[in-house]
Amino acid sequence: MTIYRRPDPIPLPQLVETPSSGLKPVRMPSDDLSALAARRIFMAIIGGAWSEADYLPKEDKLGEELGVSRTVVREAIKTLSAKSIVEPRRRRGTAILDPTLWNMVDSDVISWMSNGDRSSDVGDQLIEVLALTQPQVAGKVAELNLADADLKALAGRIKSADPDDLPDAVLDFHLHLAALAGNSFLFCLAQRSIEGLRTHHREQLVRHLQRTTPDQYIEAIEAIVDLDPRAAQRAVFALFDHRMARQHHMSDQH
Repeated sequence: MTIYRRPDPIPLPQLVETPSSGLKPVRMPSDDLSALAARRIFMAIIGGAWSEADYLPKEDKLGEELGVSRTVVREAIKTLSAKSIVEPRRRRGTAILDPTLWNMVDSDVISWMSNGDRSSDVGDQLIEVLALTQPQVAGKVAELNLADADLKALAGRIKSADPDDLPDAVLDFHLHLAALAGNSFLFCLAQRSIEGLRTHHREQLVRHLQRTTPDQYIEAIEAIVDLDPRAAQRAVFALFDHRMARQHHMSDQH
């Protein structure tokens, strides 16, 4: 009689101890756990928890620190991967991608970074996105005669807005201007930037608006409606470059 010997089980790989990254256990309803875990892992990444490593710790190590199951960690990593922050690599682990590859216009990424240590930098950069794009958009809308009744109505809304409503009126102007240009990619960029300012950086936006006047916005809208591309570009640029706005004001006085 032939006797078959059952092979020895394959030994499980020994986990290498990794230093704690300071992650706190997650305690929330199960359907929110993976989203919160993704946020916690992202904040640890930008906080430099693994600054000397190219890869995240193993899933069970992350789960232990967060106080969640490997399934939750796996879903969190899928979320981060979809935003091009990490990339699972077979037999190697989950790589942390270079920040230049991250989807910075993702609403979650903007929200997470806006609640980080460098929140003010995020607000400045979102305003700069509008400063770099809106003057050219205004010129295009004026050149192609794309202005509509809603844009004209925004002039009246901005003129009559009280200080609490002015930030929303101004952001709606920039959003509508981007929509009129007919470029869906540019509109998405403007939309996410405006959403970030409206939701997370309102105080910073208010300080920015304190260096402009409603009349400057009305002047910009009038230049667009009058089909004057160069004047429209200058007027919208002056909304962000306050030195130019002062020079323009002084020239009007003379």
